[in-house]
Amino acid sequence: MTIRRRITVAATSAVAITLLLVIMASFVVVRQQLLRPIDESLVTRAALLVRIPGVDDNPFANRPGSGLLRPGQGDFDSTYYQIVLADGSAFAFGLNSSDVTLPLPEGDVGNQPELTSLWVDDLHLRMVTVAGPQNSVLQIARPLTEVDAALGSIALRLVVLGLLGIAGAAGLGLL
Repeated sequence: MTIRRRITVAATSAVAITLLLVIMASFVVVRQQLLRPIDESLVTRAALLVRIPGVDDNPFANRPGSGLLRPGQGDFDSTYYQIVLADGSAFAFGLNSSDVTLPLPEGDVGNQPELTSLWVDDLHLRMVTVAGPQNSVLQIARPLTEVDAALGSIALRLVVLGLLGIAGAAGLGLL
């Protein structure tokens, strides 16, 4: 292998690794930015039903009947609610809660909201789990359909740009 070819391979490899790292970092940042408003909305909804330390500045905290079970303006339309009692029995409530069975929490639930992404019956969900009164647990989940669509589109574009960058680096190395 000639020195020129070695330099081309090394430069192309460096560009490929750099682009791969930039693509991965970009994807993670975009995912976090897309999930942030969803997480905030889920935690706010949980705070409306259960007093959560650090989220007590909400004027509607612990006030039942404040529009929790119907979508608000600019809010998501599919919300799944579940209460798990201390004896392990679970009760779904809300407009769409009978459509999806949320998994029961494993272990003890702390005082702070726990946010997780999970798949239930081919439905990608973002769920908040919070401790409720008398050792109960409240779970609120919503679909991530639009987030998944946006991330899929962004991932495709990032891969295409990465491949173009690698091809460009290889092409310039051959000149």
